[in-house]
Amino acid sequence: MSTLRFAVVGDPVAHSASPGMHAAAYAALGLDCTYERIRATTAELPSVIARLRTAELAGLNVTIPHKRGVLSLVDRIDETARVALAANTLVRDEDGLVAAHNTDVPALAAELRLLAPDGLDWRRARALVLGTRAARAAPPWSRSHATSPSPRSSCAGARLPRRSRGLRSTPR
Repeated sequence: MSTLRFAVVGDPVAHSASPGMHAAAYAALGLDCTYERIRATTAELPSVIARLRTAELAGLNVTIPHKRGVLSLVDRIDETARVALAANTLVRDEDGLVAAHNTDVPALAAELRLLAPDGLDWRRARALVLGTRAARAAPPWSRSHATSPSPRSSCAGARLPRRSRGLRSTPR
């Protein structure tokens, strides 16, 4: 199996800590993956997504200012990205189609569930969640979906080996 290449795309992107975090995770899991920063303007974004379509890149994370703009450049928009009106993860399926996801929505929903008392009726609950798109979308999304992100949330959305499944973040 050849090295899987992942990246974060944005403008600016030099400040991103994602490459270091992903490199540490890949090393800890023994995965043959790399993760880089790609600075791209809005005009350059289609060519970066083309690298995902051709399998030069195995997955992309998306940051400012492209989280909304990528929605018009993909083939499929997952419910998480649709609800948040923004995507932070792009993956290519077996047919070469690119799908947009927002991993912040299920992650925030899971955190809200961990913080809530047992038996909380989410239909009647009130909470103050500060943030932007994912923060706004997570509470309603959390009412009807699974409590934790899928294993595809890691490694920029790639299908990971079985040994990486079951990993989850710990509450602070």
